[in-house]
Amino acid sequence: MGSFKNRALDSSFAASYFPDVVVTDPTKNTLVQVPPSVAVLGAYSLNDQEGFPWFAPAGINRGTLQNTIKSKVTLTKNDSDLLYDARINPIREFIGSSVVVYGQKTLQVAESALDRVNV
Repeated sequence: MGSFKNRALDSSFAASYFPDVVVTDPTKNTLVQVPPSVAVLGAYSLNDQEGFPWFAPAGINRGTLQNTIKSKVTLTKNDSDLLYDARINPIREFIGSSVVVYGQKTLQVAESALDRVNV
C-alpha cells in the first residue's frame, strides 16, 4: 500500500476509485466490466439531481451506483480503510443495498477543504 501513498499525484481536481464494476450494456443487453469512472459519473449526476451539490456523492444515500450489478472485487472494511488512507475511494457492496461509492477524497495530499469531492 506504500506505493499508492507515495505516488506523485497531488490534485484537488481529480479523484480515484477502486475496483472496476459490472454494468449492463444497454445496446447488447449483456454484462460488461467497466472502469469505476464510468459508474461514478452516475453518482455525481444523481447527487446533483437530488439537490445540494455541496454534499459528497458518496455513501448509501448519494453514492449509489445505479445500473451497476456488482463490484469486481469484494472489499472488506480493512481493505476500504487502506484504500481510503491512500486517497483511493473504495466502491463497496452492502447487504440490502446496491453498489456504493464509499469515499469522497480527491488526490490532494494536504488536508484542507479541497481534499474532498464535495467542494
